[in-house]
Amino acid sequence: MMILSGAPSLSPFRREKLLTKLRESDASIQSVCAEYVHFAEVRKPLTPAETITLEALLTYGPSQQKADKRGQLLLVAPRPGTISPWSSKATDIAHNCGLQTVIRLERGTAYYIEASTPLSEQQLAGLGELLRDRMVESVFGELEQARALFSNNLPTPVSVVDVVNGGSNALTVANVSLGLALADDEIDYTLYDDTHPDGDVSFGVVIENTIPIEASPTRQNLKSYLVPIDKSFHNNINLSLIQDF
Repeated sequence: MMILSGAPSLSPFRREKLLTKLRESDASIQSVCAEYVHFAEVRKPLTPAETITLEALLTYGPSQQKADKRGQLLLVAPRPGTISPWSSKATDIAHNCGLQTVIRLERGTAYYIEASTPLSEQQLAGLGELLRDRMVESVFGELEQARALFSNNLPTPVSVVDVVNGGSNALTVANVSLGLALADDEIDYTLYDDTHPDGDVSFGVVIENTIPIEASPTRQNLKSYLVPIDKSFHNNINLSLIQDF
């Protein structure tokens, strides 16, 4: 993996705004600066000519003074196991420029935080939560830890949740162990009825007869949904209760 520094990622205004935000969390913070850092996964070491081409591709943005790398490092980068949109585009451009040795490019932001006293791991972890988007980004303490971005883990085996025999209890366990984030009403389902005379067939019938209504249907759309499903229900429904949006 190659590591190539980039331009500062924060304008003076944004840097001061971020410093104010971090000081609200820890008053000992004195300064903060940030720069883009590029990581290149390569098949073999690049030639001098290829290195010049890659460095030229990764030189972009407004000209600013280089970041003052004082303080402790927090690297915010895409979550391992994901490929950012920036990575996809940058890798395509590199290949179009003849850099076939480059397998993939990725970008992170290196924050250098200076405080009056060295920050503890707990303090750094708290600041990292303020700097990252927890949905798509991770925080590292060293640039070399970005190797995790290019790890190729084998797919995990398929998991089967036996809801037929285990019911909602099986879903409750799977919700925690697999990290499914199911809501209570999704776990405590009532569609499946193993006592139904038709057995498993009844489950499919229930789903097929579930009326697909838009979030804000018009009266005409509601009629079109109901007519092919159940004409008697359509004839009896009080359409005056349906509001047009």
